[in-house]
Amino acid sequence: MYSSIAVDSYGNPHIAYYDTVTQKLKYASYTGVDWTIEYVRQTSTSYDEGKYVSLAFDRLNRPHLSFLEDDHDNLRYAYKEGNNWRFAYPDEAGNVGGYTSILVDNDLNVHISYCQGPLTNNICKALKYVTAKIKDSKPETWTWNKDTVDSGTLTGTYSSIAKSGKRVYISYLDGNNLRLKVATLYSGEWSTQTFDSSDYDGYYTSIAIDSDGRFRVAYMDLGTGVYRELYYNTTQKKWLTHEIDYQSDVGESTAMTLDSADRAHISYMNETSDDLKYATNSSGAWVTGVISSTGDVGIYSSIAVDAGDVPHVAYYDIGAGDLEYATLSGGNWVHTTVDRTKNKNMGLYPDIVISPANNLPYISYYNATDKDLMLANFDGSQWYTQTVDSLVDVGKFTSIDMDAAGHIYISYYDEKYYDGETRRLKFAYYTGFSWMISTVDWSTGVGLYSSIDVDNLGQVHIAYYDETNKALKYALGVLVGPNWTWTIETVDDQPGDDYNVGKYCSVGANSVGVLYISYYDAWNGDLKMAYKPGLNWILKTVDSVGDVGWFTSLDIDSTDYPHISYYDNSFGDLKYAYLIDPPAMQLFLPFATRH
Repeated sequence: MYSSIAVDSYGNPHIAYYDTVTQKLKYASYTGVDWTIEYVRQTSTSYDEGKYVSLAFDRLNRPHLSFLEDDHDNLRYAYKEGNNWRFAYPDEAGNVGGYTSILVDNDLNVHISYCQGPLTNNICKALKYVTAKIKDSKPETWTWNKDTVDSGTLTGTYSSIAKSGKRVYISYLDGNNLRLKVATLYSGEWSTQTFDSSDYDGYYTSIAIDSDGRFRVAYMDLGTGVYRELYYNTTQKKWLTHEIDYQSDVGESTAMTLDSADRAHISYMNETSDDLKYATNSSGAWVTGVISSTGDVGIYSSIAVDAGDVPHVAYYDIGAGDLEYATLSGGNWVHTTVDRTKNKNMGLYPDIVISPANNLPYISYYNATDKDLMLANFDGSQWYTQTVDSLVDVGKFTSIDMDAAGHIYISYYDEKYYDGETRRLKFAYYTGFSWMISTVDWSTGVGLYSSIDVDNLGQVHIAYYDETNKALKYALGVLVGPNWTWTIETVDDQPGDDYNVGKYCSVGANSVGVLYISYYDAWNGDLKMAYKPGLNWILKTVDSVGDVGWFTSLDIDSTDYPHISYYDNSFGDLKYAYLIDPPAMQLFLPFATRH
């Protein structure tokens, strides 16, 4: 029972399985001539073990096993070095170790998915994950890092694990809804996505990575008795298609703007090479290139175009701790260091705008050493920098805009006010002579991912994330006399601790006053858009296949419709969406055809 098969580097099959008579784990190896059978056991134990066994080989041709030790209901691990099996308990909390799946990556890290019981009834209540770095022949001394991926009635059964690049994927059954789910681990965080729509889908899952680096899942539809495969298929359009850039892991920290002909210009990060990249469809087809490959760049970037449709990019060099600037001239990117202050970390959260008054760039950014909000501006010959707000810890998540008269508007995050860890949304306004600083939202834990837009009437629109309530919020600012008056609204929120929406938001107002906000729905793993054509907000899902909607950036075209660039976290791709007929959202990226 519970057999698992793997092939070694010589092409020979090996099978691990449970012997129900002896209640022990057995291992069969084929040498190319005959089979060799052995028990996998420690001489000091006589436990009932071997159920839910999973087998994988590492790059050194060593077999690794994960399985259940039934006497104590603990997760057990073994690997063979030479002629000896080495053992460990990665998780011995009890009622853990069912439906295991194991892989060993090229860096010799062991990854195991499994479930939490009670296993005596073959019931899972949570999907679990554990990993460790292979250090020596004593796995019991390795550091095993455990995590709960998903929880709920019957959740975690039939788990299967795979890895592509920096992402770990686990397919499994969501027993709450009887659906196939896939969990993705990236940058230390798990996200989950439900696939298929039929009842009783997701049984007996098996996941693997194809030649394009995407996962495929085989599974049983128990309702119809049909075995199915989930995969990315461009021709049949079973999943969303037409990514701008899908080479390696690209699309983080995306920023987008439209030029006078409604052509898109996007800056974004190649996470694999730590390069800053650029994509545009200004020629009629999508073209990508590298803005900077010097150092570790691209984690924060912002892009704007001037009156001649020339792109300008502000970005942060994490290695040097500098604020950098690049503009396209004669087909080449010309680079300038804007703020390099000795022993200081400058340039985080940059946002760039081109002044309508003088066609010159202005950049808001964060001084991480002094914890100040900063502004840099170019006068045509040199850059100048100034401190805008220095009250304790201010300036993260900056967003800048300017009106036709040259007035500057900046929204930003107040990490720590005088009364402690209040975390508020703040606003800075330059009148032409001095700065006016005010707090927009006095609630606790608001102001992350702020995005600002100033409309034709001089009204200020700010979208931002409420970390306390895990909700999307919006503030409308109107200058009444010498002071700003703010109206605060919650745009998207639902009761419950798990509901979480509003990160990576971006706001824009069209010429007739219709507001659009793009944002990430972390609860469902979707890209969403909120728009307000009248008194009420209308919420729409733009993209819902996989974990999508990170790092959204929104701009409005000449026909008053929104365009959004964003990151597909499931596959590490840069994507782009635009609205062609409200309220339906369509995707169109004629850049590549995948076979």
